[in-house]
Amino acid sequence: MLGCVSLGDSPGNGVVLLAIDTAAELPGRVSELVAAVRSSPPGAGGAGVVIPGEPERAAAERREREGIPLSAGASKALAESAESLGVTLEEGGRDDVV
Repeated sequence: MLGCVSLGDSPGNGVVLLAIDTAAELPGRVSELVAAVRSSPPGAGGAGVVIPGEPERAAAERREREGIPLSAGASKALAESAESLGVTLEEGGRDDVV
């Protein structure tokens, strides 16, 4: 542990730096914590416990499979921009996903 100790008039910058080697223990502890949280019963009417990052990960996987939904205006603007740059868009795709 490093710190700022003042033996004179100036207290220094007041910064304390603490370095911990977590490589050995932290991943296992996090896994235990996630398992404990997942084992909690859902609230009334809830679908289940959600771990931070899970909804985002699921959305990213869905976007990879199904594409990114676009409004008609956004789809049209992208198509017009592509055309103005000489980019040919693939035929047969849905107009509402990219």
